[in-house]
Amino acid sequence: MKCVDKYKSNRNIVYSCKYHIVWCPKYRRKILVGEVEKRLKENKEVAKECDVEIIEMETDKDHIHIIYDVDPQFGNNKYKIDNNIIWLNGYKFKFWLSREIDGKIKTVTVKRDNIGDYWICIISATSGKIVGIDFGLKTFLTLSDGTQIQAPRYYLQTLKELQKLQKQHSKKKKSSKNRENMNI
Repeated sequence: MKCVDKYKSNRNIVYSCKYHIVWCPKYRRKILVGEVEKRLKENKEVAKECDVEIIEMETDKDHIHIIYDVDPQFGNNKYKIDNNIIWLNGYKFKFWLSREIDGKIKTVTVKRDNIGDYWICIISATSGKIVGIDFGLKTFLTLSDGTQIQAPRYYLQTLKELQKLQKQHSKKKKSSKNRENMNI
């Protein structure tokens, strides 16, 4: 086996973390072929996606030895995003994807506010340029390159509809079913 000891580091620690896995199929066969070969290819693809280095993979007649080099914090942020559903550490959340995720996802955080709503924050690394952002009173956002972004005025956009609904509500008889239905 060629297990080379080299140290790696992330933003928190310096580490050398290797896992030696011996994989035996449920029904031992004399030769591993067919579906097992496909699964090993999938294993290599998943390892590339998750930044896990396969140091060695050796197949014998009835079992497989695999040595992985893994970031020790890898298990703390397991996630999978598929069709507006995210799985985090065994929990499943449905979400609305407001924009496409550019670059490689670095961290996924789920926060819950006082009302009980969940917010999913995804931080990704892109190879784009770095931009400074200033939140202001007159302009909503000012970027370091001088671009100004005005505030989205949701209240003003729906003001006419809100006035119409409030007028209809006030004309309903107090404590009536119709007035209660307008509240919904």
